[in-house]
Amino acid sequence: MSPLFKSSQAPQNRGFGLIEIITGAGIISLVMLSVFFFFQKTLELSNFNRKIVEADLALTSSVEIVGLLRAEGWTSLCNGLCLAGLTPGVSYYLSFSGSRWSIVAPYTLDGYRFERKVVTAYVNRDAATKDIVTAGGADDPNTRKVTISVSWAGKNGTTTKSVVTYMTNFWNVQ
Repeated sequence: MSPLFKSSQAPQNRGFGLIEIITGAGIISLVMLSVFFFFQKTLELSNFNRKIVEADLALTSSVEIVGLLRAEGWTSLCNGLCLAGLTPGVSYYLSFSGSRWSIVAPYTLDGYRFERKVVTAYVNRDAATKDIVTAGGADDPNTRKVTISVSWAGKNGTTTKSVVTYMTNFWNVQ
């Protein structure tokens, strides 16, 4: 056959364009799916971090609330239970009612997503140095070790953040 005559046979690459289109659509789908999962995971982490920041703020404000309640009254005059009157080792909770915070014995759901728990302990001081000691020493009736915890329910269970501080009756408020 001479090159002057064309063959009447069909070209051998028929359907190759369709395979390119399907392959391209698959690659684009995979990229879009990856971007979707990336943004979904970013949103989950953002929400988790937001809860941690809110919990830190709730924990900080809880310490301030207990300090304000301490200033209102060490043994009397306080709204609810007073700091010196709390039984050591027993869980108490912060509750907001009306325009005031108070320490309450039973847990009451107050509309917040965080459970704010307060646990006190007696404090002993060395007789000579007046330093706080873990063993021995004499009970200091004007100081309490206070553990404040903030808990919230999350996707993987309950998360708790705590802080330990000491509260004193340095104003000698009754």
